[in-house]
Amino acid sequence: MIHDLFVRPDVRRSGCARRLMAAAQQFARESGADAVFLETAKNNLAAQALYESLGYVRETQFYRYDLRLA
Repeated sequence: MIHDLFVRPDVRRSGCARRLMAAAQQFARESGADAVFLETAKNNLAAQALYESLGYVRETQFYRYDLRLA
């Protein structure tokens, strides 16, 4: 599982995010995964646009719930 994957602000819009996503997808394939699941903030429109341009489909059927214990 990969957490908190992001691109530094000074290298955004350079194609780095697309390369990073390709590497993450390759890692998932090589690890035997059959899917990649992403989460992002509702207001992170740039990330959403990137994901959708790469073929990811936004989930509309489920809600996610968290309970912080600490």
